[in-house]
Amino acid sequence: MRDSVSTVAAFCSGLAGGAALLAAFQHLARRRALESTRPLDVQDPEAIRHPAAALTELLVRYHENLQRRDPHRGEPGSSSYAIRSKVKPGELRAQLPTACPEDPQSYADIFRDVEQLIFPALTHWASPNFHAYFKICGSDPSVLADYLCSSLDVVGFSWVSAPAATELEQVVCDWMAKLLGLPECFLTSSSGGGVIQGSASESALCALIAARHAALEGLEGTEREEKAAKLVVYVSDQTHAIAEKGCMVLDIPHLRVVPTIRGKADSDNYGLAPDDVARAMAEDRAKGLVPFCLMPTLGTTSTTAIDPLRKLVAVAREQPEHVWVHLDGAYGGAAAVPLGRRFRALKLWFTFRRFGATGLRAHIRQSVALARQAEELLEKDGRFKLFVRARMGLVCFYVTFGGRELNEALLRRVNESGKAFLIHSVVDGVHFLRLAIGGLEVDTWHIENVVNVLSEALTDVIDENPKWQELQRETFASAA
Repeated sequence: MRDSVSTVAAFCSGLAGGAALLAAFQHLARRRALESTRPLDVQDPEAIRHPAAALTELLVRYHENLQRRDPHRGEPGSSSYAIRSKVKPGELRAQLPTACPEDPQSYADIFRDVEQLIFPALTHWASPNFHAYFKICGSDPSVLADYLCSSLDVVGFSWVSAPAATELEQVVCDWMAKLLGLPECFLTSSSGGGVIQGSASESALCALIAARHAALEGLEGTEREEKAAKLVVYVSDQTHAIAEKGCMVLDIPHLRVVPTIRGKADSDNYGLAPDDVARAMAEDRAKGLVPFCLMPTLGTTSTTAIDPLRKLVAVAREQPEHVWVHLDGAYGGAAAVPLGRRFRALKLWFTFRRFGATGLRAHIRQSVALARQAEELLEKDGRFKLFVRARMGLVCFYVTFGGRELNEALLRRVNESGKAFLIHSVVDGVHFLRLAIGGLEVDTWHIENVVNVLSEALTDVIDENPKWQELQRETFASAA
């Protein structure tokens, strides 16, 4: 462009009225340069209509594929996607350009690549056969609210920047507090009030910041630094890694992990015993340390153990220090509507209004019922044993013979089949498999299907190994 302008300038300088002609040309050049940097379609609201419809159709096909059923038997059919993606590390990257495209591309091209490249490289959380991690339970109102949130494009860092975002967040957090039966002090109208955070790790980090502020309030200089170096956070050996991450980010030097014993504080599970916490705090105090934060859990990740909150709060109140108690919702928190700064309150508002408290309760109860169904089917097989009884929607089980080696082989076979996806955990030295139930799309036939997948995979694995065949015969012979 610069060379073109110079050429025209030289040409125009020899003409009558050349200066005016040159000025007009330069204005046109600047205008075209500006237009070339303007975002596409920003002045055309209609530009989104057809791509949005095409994207909706793409997503409908995707979910229909994941939830495909046999039309004759009403049972799950075979999705064209393996639940856990079979791509190798770097495989997707190798199929994508190494640099941003220079020219705009059509939505049709983009959506085609989503379907052909992105979808096959996903682990499909939305599948009814996904039972590995705790599901987010995405729903239609949540998806639509996210669309609206992105379209409004507001940032709610203060009331004046987005009044509706600020006040709707207060409203839905109060709704949540009332649904959970929390006391008045947790409502916006009192000294409390909820705030939607971006993640569980962010929530734990904020809680630790508040706890540390309370512990060090009024102290300055050397005195503050000395006390900060003595602060101790208390968790159980079942607490999620968010506690450790929060301590690392905030440079909190002491994280006391209190061991759990099955059945001591939570019937048939690994809850945090209040007397063990009190003893740990007393021991640390005797060493000159300062207990300042206790993080019990409502539904631990491995086995959904529920720590005895009332008794643990009583222990915290008995301490001479100001011990802050932060309850980690963990899996139990997933039974509530997940809070996830954009205009995120819209997702909560849509979901509350679309499902109502009745619908939310029904979904939670359905997950519990499906977990019980899975337990019954696994026990009926005879080769599986429950590690702990199901709490909410997590079923923990293992093969009764063959030890860790056979359980790992079974898990590997199931996941490699692409028909289901589970993960394992190790608690108290026991290696077991986890069947996490909770998606909106999961129904009774999906539970029957995943147990059948497990049973058939176990049979195949045993048939391939004489050692396990012999162990199976010995196990059932002794049981008889």
